[in-house]
Amino acid sequence: MKVIILTPVWGRPDITQIWAMGLICFIPKDWRVLCILSAEDEQFNDNLKICQDSGFDFCIYENNPLGKKLNAGVEYALSYEWDYLMNLGSDDLVHPGLLQVYLPFFEKKMPFFGINRVFFYEKKTGKLAKSVPYVWGAGRVIRRDLIEKLKNMGDFLYDSREWRGLDCNSMDRIQMKLNTKYEVIDVDFPYLVDIKTDDSLNHFAMQGKFCSEVPVEMFTDFYPKVITDML
Repeated sequence: MKVIILTPVWGRPDITQIWAMGLICFIPKDWRVLCILSAEDEQFNDNLKICQDSGFDFCIYENNPLGKKLNAGVEYALSYEWDYLMNLGSDDLVHPGLLQVYLPFFEKKMPFFGINRVFFYEKKTGKLAKSVPYVWGAGRVIRRDLIEKLKNMGDFLYDSREWRGLDCNSMDRIQMKLNTKYEVIDVDFPYLVDIKTDDSLNHFAMQGKFCSEVPVEMFTDFYPKVITDML
């Protein structure tokens, strides 16, 4: 099963480095990572070096609006061979065990699925919070033919005019325009951790209504030590 991980990158090279190391620990050799960089990013050179040193592919597109940047990345990704596209942020850490969770869904060739919980880690304080069951965009996977069908309809995965709400509007496009249900996988383990900093689009404190604090050992005891030491 070939998977391409699509990630927009902007600023915060220290977090980008942790994210990249997390993927190096996680992804199988036949998976590909495609970063969407932006030339106007003041940290462009640092982020570019991280991508190159990690063996990731990259394309360059303006950052604003983010929906347009993501669509440019999807368009670029279609030039490669893959079966599924996975969405990740450049501050998302994936646990190696997620592949085993997804494997039965890959084998059944399910079109559109993802996990129903994520964890939020605040780098400054070392706090960890677990989300309520919710339809999160991070870590979800989309079968290639769905994206190609949207493109053939004259549409694309994201709303090119928008900066926020992109996970929700892209999910609505697939479900409504293609009549394809999103399969939610129920998990209770931190297979995906969103690192929060003062520069995050949504701060740790803003996630209060979506999550509750849990012992940080749920994260540090089970993630690769090379990752947790970087935090």
